[in-house]
Amino acid sequence: MLPRDLRLLIRADVGPRIGTGHLMRCLALGQAWKSIGGQVAFACGALPGVLKNRLINEGFALFSIANAACDGTDARETCDIATAFAPDWVVLDGYRFNDAYQSRLRSVEGSLLVVDDYGHGRHEAADAVLNQNAYATYHSYPHVKQDRLLLGSKYLLLRNEFSENHPDSDDKHIVSKVKRILVTFGGADPENVTLRTLKALDSLDKSNVVVDVVIGASYQHTEELRVFKKSTTLNLRLHRNVDRMSSLMSKVDLAISAGGSTCYELARCGIPTAIISIADNQKPIAKSLHEKGVAICCGHYEDFDGSRFAKTLREVFRDAEKRRSMSQCAKRLVDGNGSIRIAQHLSSQLYQLRPANQNDFDILLELRNEPEFRALSFNPQFVSHDSHRNWLHKKLTSPNSALWIAHFKHGPPLGYICADIDHQHSNCNFSICLHSSERGKRHGPTLIDKATRQIFSQFDVEQTVAQLKHGKHASQFAFRKAGYSTIAPTIVRGQTAYQMAFDRSLLDGEELTYSLQLLKSA
Repeated sequence: MLPRDLRLLIRADVGPRIGTGHLMRCLALGQAWKSIGGQVAFACGALPGVLKNRLINEGFALFSIANAACDGTDARETCDIATAFAPDWVVLDGYRFNDAYQSRLRSVEGSLLVVDDYGHGRHEAADAVLNQNAYATYHSYPHVKQDRLLLGSKYLLLRNEFSENHPDSDDKHIVSKVKRILVTFGGADPENVTLRTLKALDSLDKSNVVVDVVIGASYQHTEELRVFKKSTTLNLRLHRNVDRMSSLMSKVDLAISAGGSTCYELARCGIPTAIISIADNQKPIAKSLHEKGVAICCGHYEDFDGSRFAKTLREVFRDAEKRRSMSQCAKRLVDGNGSIRIAQHLSSQLYQLRPANQNDFDILLELRNEPEFRALSFNPQFVSHDSHRNWLHKKLTSPNSALWIAHFKHGPPLGYICADIDHQHSNCNFSICLHSSERGKRHGPTLIDKATRQIFSQFDVEQTVAQLKHGKHASQFAFRKAGYSTIAPTIVRGQTAYQMAFDRSLLDGEELTYSLQLLKSA
């Protein structure tokens, strides 16, 4: 697939106090990494059997950390695993992976991504820092260069099930009367807030409402829950270790949840949600989602008041319009594409586009004369030395052209990308040519994405356009994967050309600033 396959090593743990959120969102990143052709390995301490099997069934390699204490010994074990696996990126997700731990990982090959929710370190050793939360701001990371930060809900790590079959046009149907409720407090719920919530629901006498209760692999209060189920009039359905949470979520009218990653999954499904935070780091999530109209913040579990909570729920049950508004706000906040955005960003950092020069004469001539490339070109004629010399001189000297040589890491050239500015139509026509030995290895979408951002940073155009000869199905697929859309065909050299375009408006100001910073540092 990709050269030696791009490799991602993820270090994350679960436990009664840690929960499963860190591991499950990293699972989402692993799925996205696989989708672009990469290999994934997890390095974890002891895992419940169901989670261990989940990772293995996803096709991920699994390494065991004997001393998962996030200390020096743990870091040495992780370094040994990284040395053996040779990852292109190492991911750390957990609040105990402090700056000292991160610095130790600089001794191994590969870049470092740290997943952070509230600024738990300086992260000076990290090549990238991800905070996927809706409240994330640059101010929380004064010691990290802005071009290394991935912030906000557009980078939410959601598993494949939440990106598939959830088109943005699908609005959640909001019923006038709540008939089905989901209660879920993560994989552990050490304070058993699940039971407190159910007792509050019991006081409402909602025997005609189905209550789906989801408990995770690390939940340790199952017997108490079973005893309560026998005594309540609530119509309870207990679910443990659910494989397809999106399927269950799509069936409910209201959810009661902790303030972790599940809130964002519910938002993706458009489910009105009442949040009770069960950890300090969940408080800002609950607060921000409340402020954005996505959910109702019902406070922290330590301050839980069953009667007050029941009153809040009663009001939500009666107000269908409020639930509809919450659902619409939720769908606007979360588009389900965060995981693939991150995977593409990480992989793009492994590629380089450098300006071509006269020393590239021979490699460019070789690429332009490859039989396969000429067969799919609008001008299939063999390129002579003189013709190539004139072409290269024009590309290198014209202010309306750009020519880049593409490399993977510090390896040999993969191919070239050419951009020509059409000021009359405020667009840029550009093409990509990969060496025959590199075609079919999934370089295309990442290089197209990287070149597109570079074009918008360097030139004042509103649109980039690729003109493809009919039959270039692989090229069409690559441009589509990079976010390009089909526009009206045109005529090139007397032949019908298939056109695909990308508008500047699809990139927000923050992303363009980021791209410009990359260009200046190249």
